[in-house]
Amino acid sequence: MAIANARAMKGYVSICAQCRRVRTAEDEWEGLEAWIASHSQAQFSHSLCPSCYRAALAAAGLPDDRGAEL
Repeated sequence: MAIANARAMKGYVSICAQCRRVRTAEDEWEGLEAWIASHSQAQFSHSLCPSCYRAALAAAGLPDDRGAEL
């Protein structure tokens, strides 16, 4: 079902190796999520993976008390 609903993306996509923005056909740079949303029917929901969650806690000086629940 998902394959039937997806729009095919073909060819090369020029993406910045640092910030992950995509170069558009108009030679402008657009955020990856916005570019994918404008070229497909995909929608995004943001979250943190377990590694990034633990890194954010550490950067904030907070204890990791949910480690087993992730």
